[in-house]
Amino acid sequence: MSEIPQLELPFALDTDALHDFLIRWNALEDEEARLRDEKRLLKEEYADVLPLRGVLTAVKRVRAQRALESHPKEPMARPHLAYLEGLVEQHLDAVAAQVAALEEDARRLVQGDE
Repeated sequence: MSEIPQLELPFALDTDALHDFLIRWNALEDEEARLRDEKRLLKEEYADVLPLRGVLTAVKRVRAQRALESHPKEPMARPHLAYLEGLVEQHLDAVAAQVAALEEDARRLVQGDE
């Protein structure tokens, strides 16, 4: 390893702590990469047997619902969450309809249909 010229830093830097941190950080990043690869292989293994997008979406939703039910500051029962999801879905549908109408109006103006 080459020597890095000394520089007067405006903060304290414990190079031993930096070294320890980097070793542990890199080990965790390597482990994350290994787990991502393992998950990819698992999905490939079941790709022809299961509707994986649906299964994984269901896992995420159930975990999120359970986490919200037991949230220490803002717990929410599933029926209340379902109600909020319905409101959000209505809002997103309304926005999509408005965007589609605006795009159609713009298309007509460009083509001179009006």
